[in-house]
Amino acid sequence: NAAHFTGDRREDEIVGDELHIRLGPSIARAAQDKRLRVLNERFVVLMNKNNAARRKKMTLPLYASLSHVKVAGTIGSNVIDDALKLRGLHRNIVFNVPSWRDARHIVGSTDLVAAIPARWAIDKDSSPHCVTFPFPLPDITFAIDLEWHPRFDRDPGQRWLRSQIAEQFR
Repeated sequence: NAAHFTGDRREDEIVGDELHIRLGPSIARAAQDKRLRVLNERFVVLMNKNNAARRKKMTLPLYASLSHVKVAGTIGSNVIDDALKLRGLHRNIVFNVPSWRDARHIVGSTDLVAAIPARWAIDKDSSPHCVTFPFPLPDITFAIDLEWHPRFDRDPGQRWLRSQIAEQFR
């Protein structure tokens, strides 16, 4: 049974034979839960190669001053907003889109920028139009954790499923 996480604290409780896969940063959860980090990807700043900002050094103030497209509902991009807020900054989000693919497409045809995990920043369609820059908050990463209850740590079926999921991220 698959479901999206909403942020409700009750979702941190692994019940029965559930296997949780989380997209986002590591946060304090039940100490007994087993977990495996299957992805820890750095963000990059994606912009159109004709964007005038590409000639400048990508500093945090410059990044915050640009107009952005944001992948809505992605914990990783909410962490970016939280980190900016702690530094007294915020980004001007012009569009919210449902996927990295949509963000790439919009960036490729506008002067908007996007923070995207490096592995999904460039594809064959957007590559001719876009360039990437190091993200000015290198400690902010896009992470995916696989979690399970310790009583299923040696369960053959769950071990197999966990190995299959982890393999997809290699």
